Amino acid sequence: MPEADTRDHLSIAEFAEELAATGELEHHPSEAGDNPKQGQSYKNRIEGPNTDIVLRIPVTIKVILGSKTMSISELANLAHGQIVSLDRRIGDKVEISINGRVIALGELALLEEEPPRFAVTVTDVSS
Repeated sequence: MPEADTRDHLSIAEFAEELAATGELEHHPSEAGDNPKQGQSYKNRIEGPNTDIVLRIPVTIKVILGSKTMSISELANLAHGQIVSLDRRIGDKVEISINGRVIALGELALLEEEPPRFAVTVTDVSS
């Protein structure tokens, strides 16, 4: 049985290398390093016979918006409609993860469209 992967952080480059190890993709890091400049992506660095299929696989990213420590008593007294303030604000740094592995960092943002939603501005992609 294969060993469980216990890494917390997985860069896009490592993710691409792991896919390449399956024989389905080839990873081609750029000459300037693995972090693209603002507005550029990693998409053009992954090639192989099934690239189109792999690039269409949906993944769910997770961003922890914040946390709050409270006593059991406070937890037991939570009521419908009650607001729980978190420890982060709009503009604060957050980790962007896939399958529990941090792949990028970002800043919390608020979209002003209807309905208003939280968003993340990507500030650094793990290399």
